[in-house]
Amino acid sequence: MLDAAHALVALGSEATPPSQMSWDLPDDVINCIAEHLLYVLYDVLEITNAAMRQMVYNMRLIDHRFEAALHPIMLLLAPVTKYTFPSRFVEGVLLLTRELIAGRIRVPIDAYSSLYVTVHEACTAKKSENAHYLYEALRASLADYGVEGSRYYYPEGLERAGFRRFVSHIFTYINRFHVPRCKLVAVEYLFVCP
Repeated sequence: MLDAAHALVALGSEATPPSQMSWDLPDDVINCIAEHLLYVLYDVLEITNAAMRQMVYNMRLIDHRFEAALHPIMLLLAPVTKYTFPSRFVEGVLLLTRELIAGRIRVPIDAYSSLYVTVHEACTAKKSENAHYLYEALRASLADYGVEGSRYYYPEGLERAGFRRFVSHIFTYINRFHVPRCKLVAVEYLFVCP
């Protein structure tokens, strides 16, 4: 029996994407497979790896039900050069953090480092306004942080502190030059509850 790592290698080695096919399996089985793939992918996440992006794209094409499950990973794998990168990347980080806080995944140091390096490279690219757009996307996504019923609501306590700490650490490089230059509120203070 193949384990998840063998399946990922097989999918990633496809020269052309598999055709859209429907598996004759119940929805709950497909959802369970998609959920396990998602958690395995978080373990081997490499943000800037084009082969990783292609592998996830191929998996999305295997069955239409995988597309929704793999959406958070696709958000994180958006190329930095793409104009939608800041909003997609911020949304992907927030979804990843939500899964992490819920205890459904773990984020290995390599994946964390890849996220941090992506923010660093986006902020230090010449003639790029990515730092500004990342900051604005993060500020907009956290506008209702702490409001009950909002997308990223956590009651006071360890979960809220963990969410705030993880996201602040990922985006901390924005504080280095962009925040002082534009006289903005530091990233960690965007989490003030309204």
